[in-house]
Amino acid sequence: NTYKFAKQGANGLCIEPSSKAFRKLFMNHLFHSNVKCFKGAISNSTNILYLKEDGYEETLSTVSDKASIGYKKINSYNFDYILYL
Repeated sequence: NTYKFAKQGANGLCIEPSSKAFRKLFMNHLFHSNVKCFKGAISNSTNILYLKEDGYEETLSTVSDKASIGYKKINSYNFDYILYL
């Protein structure tokens, strides 16, 4: 969603917890210095969550606060933390 605006010079913040999707996102914005890409999830607190990547391009991924088979450990941060990086 940010790419079209970034090409026109807009500022952006992209947040993506999936490693596979983050690599694509980062490469899409490699030359957009006005876009910040952040690998992680947003939560009401900074902690550990668990991500199950699913669907085409990981668009149907699920996040849980409990570890389960098929889920990967990811970092989550509150929004204030991300804004002040």
